Amino acid sequence: MSWFDLTCRYVDMKWPVSAATARQTTAEALIRVMPAFVPKSQKSPEAKKVRSALRQWAYNTELRSSEELPREVDEVLRWCSKYSLPVRSVLQADTLRELERAVTRRLDGKPFAPVDSNPLKEVKWTSMPKGRRKVDKRAVLNPIQARTLLAAVREVPRSGPRLVAFFATMYYAALRPEEAAALNRRNLALPDPVWNEEAPGGPIAVSLGMSGSSSRGLWGKDALLLVRRNSQKFSGSTSGNTVSLRMDGCSPVTTEAKFR
Repeated sequence: MSWFDLTCRYVDMKWPVSAATARQTTAEALIRVMPAFVPKSQKSPEAKKVRSALRQWAYNTELRSSEELPREVDEVLRWCSKYSLPVRSVLQADTLRELERAVTRRLDGKPFAPVDSNPLKEVKWTSMPKGRRKVDKRAVLNPIQARTLLAAVREVPRSGPRLVAFFATMYYAALRPEEAAALNRRNLALPDPVWNEEAPGGPIAVSLGMSGSSSRGLWGKDALLLVRRNSQKFSGSTSGNTVSLRMDGCSPVTTEAKFR
């Protein structure tokens, strides 16, 4: 088995239980040592292209087999699979020396600056200030202000509807900007809304989980109607009282909305 194929299997094994930061750390560590396992010749792809293909595609379990994989990236990954050294090469002295160089030198080949001692030992820490536990209402939009701003954004020529959906999901569902930007109709499965104004609770409780972390919030009628109105047509099905919103991309998110 080649070193590249082994690292892909390792990434696939750790992917379901790793947080986003852990996935990135794993990818960066594997990318750092990859030069020790690939040949250096005039026919080899540029080192920068190899690092980019590994970081964005090879070491992302969901994107590696995607139909959106660019042709030039596919060629680089096929080259890595075919020409990377076998795993048993780690027992060879030459490979071990290359590994040592890979982890002790920068990308430009220069050694890392040496540090004789831990500088943090000389730092005296003062008591940490206590954070404010209450949210300043003056710094947070209230529902009326949010609806007013969204109505104003809707009037922006051409991009108005998309901006409304973008800011509405950030406000009502507490999505990060990059999550809201990656959200589109193929990531959503929403049923046709049927509202019961007399039902207790009113809004929909939404639990957002992303790569090991989670947050909770409320989606009211306005939020779902805004997403539906400004994101064209949705399709999908529901199970019981659960609505699943699937968001993919570089940072996969799974959202579950449950009617109270």
